[in-house]
Amino acid sequence: MMNQVIPLNEVPEGRKAVIRGLRENGGFEKRLSDLGFVEGSAVTPLFISPSGDPRAFFLRGAVVALRRDAAQGILVEV
Repeated sequence: MMNQVIPLNEVPEGRKAVIRGLRENGGFEKRLSDLGFVEGSAVTPLFISPSGDPRAFFLRGAVVALRRDAAQGILVEV
């Protein structure tokens, strides 16, 4: 079975993924890369807030919360 590349916001909670790239995201790409969302990094969605947005992600030893629109700009392989 081939691995699938999808936006980070579509990865189920607890499922590890590897970042494969960033889409243009209104200039937010630099901020995402500063937070550690760079190609080759492992990321795991932890939980979704009660309102459904933002979501928490475990990345490089830290927990980072991102809104859905930011997470859509991160392409990952699951």
